[in-house]
Amino acid sequence: RALKEQAGGAILVAGSATLVHTLLDNDLVDELRLMVFPVSIGEGLRVFSATIKKTPWTIAESLPFPGGVRVDVLRLA
Repeated sequence: RALKEQAGGAILVAGSATLVHTLLDNDLVDELRLMVFPVSIGEGLRVFSATIKKTPWTIAESLPFPGGVRVDVLRLA
């Protein structure tokens, strides 16, 4: 919480579902950027399954890339 309150740029988290869930549950996330790949792997880690608090998000941007990959930018509703 103290780090977020300091002046400076955005704080980015990549590759740590546990940390992201903790930040979400403590209202410390302003924006999510989700990379969506057009494949089905059958199983794996769910993005929000361990998150306790339910938060409404809206899609602010959707950026398509060649090959079908898309980045969705979600902001608090």
